[in-house]
Amino acid sequence: MDWTSFTSRDRLLKFATADMMSLTSRGLSAPADAKDENKVFAVTFGDPSRKENSPMTQQQTEPVQIYETATTQARVIIAGAKPDQMKNPTPCAEWDVAGLLDHMVKAQAGIAGTVSGGQVAQSGTPLERFDAAVSTMLTAVRSPGGLDKKVQGRQGEVPAVQMLSGACMDLAVHTWDLAKATGQDTELDPGVVEFISPIVEGIAKRGPSQVFSAPVDIPSSASRQDKLMALTGRQP
Repeated sequence: MDWTSFTSRDRLLKFATADMMSLTSRGLSAPADAKDENKVFAVTFGDPSRKENSPMTQQQTEPVQIYETATTQARVIIAGAKPDQMKNPTPCAEWDVAGLLDHMVKAQAGIAGTVSGGQVAQSGTPLERFDAAVSTMLTAVRSPGGLDKKVQGRQGEVPAVQMLSGACMDLAVHTWDLAKATGQDTELDPGVVEFISPIVEGIAKRGPSQVFSAPVDIPSSASRQDKLMALTGRQP
């Protein structure tokens, strides 16, 4: 699945402007500077117009840190899936646990390969293959200009940060699926939930699709994470 169409600049910008206190901590004078979309986007994700080869700034590392957090949690859940659970059903009706694991690994490897411009080693156990994909992705996005460089998506060239954000969303949702199917802790990191929320909301607004089923109804008092999962058609 190519997530570039769902991680547009507008949705990334929505994440960047969601918290005025966060903007202030980054050196912006909220809300005045929050009206300058180019400035907000550049402060949060880096200015794509700059071609310098300097190391990433502290502000530019935020999507990378979210990815690290998401992959660290996913790794724990992947490692916790037991051999006798491979045929368990999952919230993704088309996959049992074994199929979901295979999708999670292949999706991350595919996106990492696109961002890095190379192939990701896919031999060994699911966990070993997952680690190889994560290592490839992190090496690529941590390199000078790694987030800003253009990579080839299905709809043309896009900044690598869009692919990275899509990888975070896909992985977080399926980490929840895998945890649910294998009786593990389904609570996602709050920072990851906050980051992927604009992406999930954007997809859900398009209506049921091959990405998500129709949203399910849950109480208004539900947690932010439960509301997010409900938008994907999952029953928390």
